[in-house]
Amino acid sequence: MDSTEVILNKAEILFADLGFGSVSMTNIANACDMSKANLYHHFSSKDDLYSQILVRAQKNTQNILEKTKAISGTYIEKIEFFISEHLNQMLSDPMKYKLLAREFSDLGRSSLPMTNVSLLEQNLSEIVDLIDRAKKNHEIVKSCNSRLLAYQLLSPNLTYITHQNLFDSVFEGLSPSSNTEFSKTLTNNLLKGVTKSD
Repeated sequence: MDSTEVILNKAEILFADLGFGSVSMTNIANACDMSKANLYHHFSSKDDLYSQILVRAQKNTQNILEKTKAISGTYIEKIEFFISEHLNQMLSDPMKYKLLAREFSDLGRSSLPMTNVSLLEQNLSEIVDLIDRAKKNHEIVKSCNSRLLAYQLLSPNLTYITHQNLFDSVFEGLSPSSNTEFSKTLTNNLLKGVTKSD
């Protein structure tokens, strides 16, 4: 692994655990077992390093969206695939998503670089587009608010990754790490409903 990847990985863990304001370039250099001067050789500032970590984390979601577009099936099946893959990605690389959850909540900094906001908005827009296509194909009712549904579909994954210990104890046997049907069940609850139809 090259030095840049080492720095990105170590800094990602520090930022996810402690938050942007509590991590210094000295902390990062120490975690990477290198001098601060060497760290600044790779990244011009803490903001530059942090921004690159956020972009890298959000690109994971973009990669899943690209896979989703390529699969065949209904739009509902594509949405189900995306939500399931998104959860799998979060479980395999939780630090990236803990960092994003911290950043895009009130725990993060007060202002995000526009590039990070733009990438997040692009990813959300692509999920909304899948929902809109499902509406046009009569798979989802037209009165549904697409942006709100996209948020509702992603929220359980984000909630789990930030409250994993609590979730695993409260929902014993239903946690994402122990039940492969977790995201499918939650997605079906939202997309197909839970009320009994006559």
